[in-house]
Amino acid sequence: MSLLSAILFAIYLSVSTGNAAAQETEWRETLQFGIDAQVAELLETLTRDRVESLADDVVRILEENRSSRVVERAIAYFQAIEDPRAEAAARDIIDAFDTRTETAILAAVRYISTTVAEPEAETTDILRTAVEFANERVAAEAALALGRLGDIESIPFLQTLFDRRDSVAVRGNIMLAFGEFGAEAADATPWLIELAGSTSQSNTVRYYAVDALGRIGSSEAVEPVRALLADEDGLMRAYALSALLALEADDLDSALMGAMRDDNWRVRQLSVQGMGASGNTGHLPAVSFVARRDPDHRVRRSALRAIADLDTADGWVVLRDLMLSQSAPHESRIFAIELLSEQPDAATVDTFLEFLEQEERNTDVRLVQQLARSASTMESRRLEPLYERLLSHTDTAVRTYAIRGIGLNRLVSFRDELQRMSEGGGGPASLRRAIEQALERL
Repeated sequence: MSLLSAILFAIYLSVSTGNAAAQETEWRETLQFGIDAQVAELLETLTRDRVESLADDVVRILEENRSSRVVERAIAYFQAIEDPRAEAAARDIIDAFDTRTETAILAAVRYISTTVAEPEAETTDILRTAVEFANERVAAEAALALGRLGDIESIPFLQTLFDRRDSVAVRGNIMLAFGEFGAEAADATPWLIELAGSTSQSNTVRYYAVDALGRIGSSEAVEPVRALLADEDGLMRAYALSALLALEADDLDSALMGAMRDDNWRVRQLSVQGMGASGNTGHLPAVSFVARRDPDHRVRRSALRAIADLDTADGWVVLRDLMLSQSAPHESRIFAIELLSEQPDAATVDTFLEFLEQEERNTDVRLVQQLARSASTMESRRLEPLYERLLSHTDTAVRTYAIRGIGLNRLVSFRDELQRMSEGGGGPASLRRAIEQALERL
């Protein structure tokens, strides 16, 4: 750097620093003296830009009895910068649940549960008070917060309070809190088993009790949860299968095969997801059938993902065949392309080339666009012939994706052609920008 350049840079740095300091002074004055509308607007800016240097000033805002709008945005600010400094102020807001607005109290509870890793004892005491006496929404949020904070001293309190609060929302969130406690709540397993099997409880409580059993992970829950796979309620069967997978129960294969035939799509989806996660390649025929024949597109998509997760040669053949099948559902073919792009071997490239030849006369270019989009993120030098074909396509988006892939893989064999395209100009800005970026990488 020349002497003149160094001087100019020093001047620029000095001016920039001075401007930043002036801006911060102006913000600090607004926080101190501005009307609520100005403060609320500024807090949005500070939150968006993650300006941490004014945290102490914003704490003082929370300590004042300001409008609900200002309070909520101040709490959102501390949540955004992941700063626990506002714990005491948030605690005071929760403690005043009889006089503060519900939205401000809920914001304070959520802030504590997501940002304050080690809350003070006074904070958890106030959350318990809110669970017991606040309105339904606040009490439910506070119950869940105790679970998220891992406050295991609240376990007996929540069990006792469950019968005293008849709100389904509060009771349901108490169940979710036990799931958050995880293995620390193992002693509550018999109680949760009883609730899960009780037809006198609401469905919400039963579902969440089963979910908690899965997350706690006690082997004591395996057989009671397995019995719920025969429940008349399809959503209960889905929760039971999810919990059984989390519990890593023995003989899961038979449960998964049975669930694959369930009338409820969520149960079937969980079944194929479990098969994919199991690593048992013996599940491939069943998962392949579901991928081709299930009536629900969400289940078919999960089955395709499971085939890729099982990662067998036969499974990749299934995906390649499905992608080439013109009778297969459009969304299945698109997802097959996405999955195959994760496996950029020679067979995949050959199949992509075959696919392009097959789709050459198709006026609907959405599938080819998806192929090009996926190819633009694949890293393999095997892709050179594929990019060559895509680069000659009539669709601008397809050519643009091909150029991005060429740049990503630094395929210098295309440099001259891209240079000619650059010199020729024309085309949309996205295409020209892709050419420039690719040439920079080459």
